[in-house]
Amino acid sequence: MATKKPAAKKPARKKAAAPKKKPAAKKRVAAKPATPAKPAFKLTLPADGMPITVQGGELVVPSRPIIPVIEGDGIGRDIMKATRRVVDAAVQKAFGGQRSIAWFDVYAGENALRHYDTILPDDTIKAIKKYFVALKGPLTTPVGGG
Repeated sequence: MATKKPAAKKPARKKAAAPKKKPAAKKRVAAKPATPAKPAFKLTLPADGMPITVQGGELVVPSRPIIPVIEGDGIGRDIMKATRRVVDAAVQKAFGGQRSIAWFDVYAGENALRHYDTILPDDTIKAIKKYFVALKGPLTTPVGGG
């Protein structure tokens, strides 16, 4: 019987060298757009007028007192426009044009939230403390949370 010769081994093929890879470029991730910071909102004092003061436990009211006013939310805005006109007319009639009010807009409620991120900013509290008297329109009542 004839013996089979083992099949000749084929020479091993060399694998082609893989091209050298460049270091992977860092993927650029789009930066999140910066949230614009709300500008520091400043209250604007009336051009004229004087603060009401206290002397000897009594209010001293100048001829043109500065009175902070909170406009209010919703219908409060309409109510306060009418209220200012009525108060101005009453002061005009009562004092024959010798006195008037310098209205000073301060913020609370929804209006304050847009400008200050709080419903009652420190600026408003400071203004009311400084000028002693303020006028406030109807504000939204926060719901829930407590």
